[in-house]
Amino acid sequence: RENAATADAGLVLWQVVALVLLPATAAFGLLRWVSAHVRSRPKWPAEVLASVGGAALQGAELARWNKPVAPRPGDEPTKEGKT
Repeated sequence: RENAATADAGLVLWQVVALVLLPATAAFGLLRWVSAHVRSRPKWPAEVLASVGGAALQGAELARWNKPVAPRPGDEPTKEGKT
C-alpha cells in the first residue's frame, strides 16, 4: 500500500473537479435550451417573399404535390423496401 495516499488524493481531486464541472455543464445546457426557445424567427426580405408567390400549401393542395418519387437506376432498396 505504498501508493494508497497518492491514489486517494487522485480520487479526491477527480471528485472535486467533477463537482465543479457538473453544475457548469448543466448551466450551459440550460442556457443553450433557453436561447433556442427564445430566439425569434428570421424575417425574410421583401424580394424573397415576393419571389415565392403566396402562402404555404396546406391540406389538399399540399397532398396534390406530395407524390412519391421513382427510384433512380442503380439505387438498392433498403430492408423496409424504400430507396
